[in-house]
Amino acid sequence: EERRQRALDASRLALWDYDLASGEVYLSEMWSELLGGPHAPTRTTVAALAELVPAEDRLAIAAAIVPAIKGECPSYQVEHRVRKPDGQFIWILSEGRVVERAAGGRAVRAIGTNRDIDERKRLDQELRRDAVLWDSLPIAVGHADSAERVTFVNRMYRTLFGETREHVGRTVREMLGERIYAPVAQNIQRA
Repeated sequence: EERRQRALDASRLALWDYDLASGEVYLSEMWSELLGGPHAPTRTTVAALAELVPAEDRLAIAAAIVPAIKGECPSYQVEHRVRKPDGQFIWILSEGRVVERAAGGRAVRAIGTNRDIDERKRLDQELRRDAVLWDSLPIAVGHADSAERVTFVNRMYRTLFGETREHVGRTVREMLGERIYAPVAQNIQRA
């Protein structure tokens, strides 16, 4: 039990356990941390939790959860916003699965996790806004991560190196070819 609790704490995952018959939801203590304080209840209802979610996000949640509840898929995953007590919204990734069904196949109990993905979502939004700026530049711009995998290219880059080629996700070596990559590999790795 202690190891399980330490693993949950280290993972920063908020565990939830949903009784579909009663509508009650148990939330681990991490839920309060996700919302920014010690005030969030650990027992609540799906209806109360839905009030924390913007209406447009509720549709995405339903579209993800309903097939799992019906047994059409083994689990669900959906990103959505939740309103914190201070009125601010954070993005979370909610994942779960039905773990118990009644004799006729009706879902009785579901368990899953919520993870704070707010920083990643905000960075994604900034990158999308910046993409408009990058696409307006008259020079080719590309970005690769520390594994030398291409994560972004602008419009001019695609124009020069091929609109129809898939750039993002490929390695710098694949993009440049061995003949061009080999002489500059050390400098790329150092950078």
